[in-house]
Parts: sequence; structure tokens; C-alpha cells
Amino acid sequence: MDSFAAFPFTSRYTNVNGFKIHYVEEGEGRPILFIHGNPTWCYEWRNIIPALSKHGRCIAFDLIGFGRSDKPDIDYTFKQHADIVDGFIKQMNLRDMIMVVHDWGATFGAWYAIHHPSNVKAIAMFEPQINTATWDDYQGERRKKFEMFRDRTINYELAQVKNLFVEQIINSVLKKDRMNEAMKMYREPFPTVESRKAIRRFPEMLPIGEDSETYKEFKKIEEGLSTLNIPMLLLTVTPGALMTKDRLARVKEKIKHLQTKNLGPGLHHFHEDYPQEISATIVEWMKTNNLN
Repeated sequence: MDSFAAFPFTSRYTNVNGFKIHYVEEGEGRPILFIHGNPTWCYEWRNIIPALSKHGRCIAFDLIGFGRSDKPDIDYTFKQHADIVDGFIKQMNLRDMIMVVHDWGATFGAWYAIHHPSNVKAIAMFEPQINTATWDDYQGERRKKFEMFRDRTINYELAQVKNLFVEQIINSVLKKDRMNEAMKMYREPFPTVESRKAIRRFPEMLPIGEDSETYKEFKKIEEGLSTLNIPMLLLTVTPGALMTKDRLARVKEKIKHLQTKNLGPGLHHFHEDYPQEISATIVEWMKTNNLN
């Protein structure tokens, strides 16, 4: 395995709400908590943790149903994930954290920060899933695709049987030529249909329309972000996937003090294309905001 794809960390485990949760840890000092998105696991931070571990205690864990954490046959609701995040932070006794979050990891990171503002010192995020939506935001073929994701019968075939979300990681990366070994690691935790249930549930939970199962929670996130008086950094790429021009404008409207930086061309999983740039930008942002 080449150094880019390697995972040079010791796996550790802790018990949260009766479930075994996997995490890795490196460095000392202020906690820097990494929360991954769908359909990944803490492996996605492997090329970012080494640089940041020189500036704090880096902890990256796997959400329940992902990576090397337990994959119980539960509903994988918003609340179940949020409770695991809350429980993990308590179990690890993390205080005055910096959060580095991606995709649905940003959802639960923001949710935690809004409910525990005194315990989060700053948030750095990219491709965050933090906005409500309507079906007007999804047009043409994109709308048809997301309607299939919301149909549990169809989505079961796509996400659990065909493992579509994991297999499409490579399509959300620009530098595909170096992803062969990395894709083996992204596939590793999800070898069976049963092991992919949590992956399936996230697209079903997307807050599209007021009748979606998570719309109220995402509405609270949208409204709560503006109340967080902490340094916040949003890394973007062009065109990206979740953080479209319209969504970026909405986020900037909600978070007046938001600092943004565009890293260049990229798609959803741009941690695979720009790990050094992401690390350097976060380190500089930490220094500027006296977060070390």
C-alpha cells in the first residue's frame, strides 16, 4: 500500500450507549475532533491528521454503522447518530474542542455545537450537509436520482446490494489514478449487504421538503448556526457537490463571521485531492484565531 493510501494509526475502541465505537488518536493538547460523512469512515482523515497532530490532540471516530464501529440492526435515525456523537464526546472527556467535519459529519458537529456551545471552540468544515432543501433545488436527472434514494425499496438495491455510494467515491475525486489502494480501504468496512444499512439511511434522511424525517432538525441547524459566536471556516472547491453557489450564499447569510477559502477544482471528496492544502489552511486559521 502506498503512503498516500496507508492508514498508519492504531485502532482504539470505546463503549458508547452499549455500542463499540472505533477511533484513532494522535498528538497532544487541545482536542481536535474529526467527524466523517457518508459513506466513509475515519480513514478519510489519514492524510490530514499527521499535520494537525502537531497542533493538538487529534481524535477521529467512526459513526455507528460505519468503519470499524459496531453495525447493529437499528433504524439509524438522526437522533441515534446525534446521541452517539454526544456520548462519544462525553466518554472521551473532550473539552473546548475544535471540530473538523465533512458532509453528514458537519450535520452532527453543528448539532452538537448548537446544543453545547460552551464546549466547542471552533469549527472547520467542508462540503457540509447543513441546509434544508425543497424539490425545486433538484431538477431533471438529479431530481430523479434523489427521488430513488428516498424510495426505500429502490435505495436498498442501490445502496445496500450494489454498494453504489462507496463505489462512487472515486467519481467524486479528481486524482483518480492514485485511488486504487484507497478504494480497497473504503470498501473494507462494508463487505456485506447487511453492513451497509447506515449508508442507505443517510440519503433517505435528506431534508428535502417539510415532510422529510429530518427537516425540523436541519431547520434548527440553519437557525442555530448564526448563534455560534466562534471561529468558523468553510473550505470549498469548484464546482463541489453539496456547497453550490446558492447554498454557499445561504450559509454566508446565516454565519456573518464565516471565513471561506476555495482550494480550486474539486468535487465532494476533495480531502483525497487536497489533504496538504486542507491541513495547511486549517493550521493557519488556528494560528490566526489563537486556537493552538
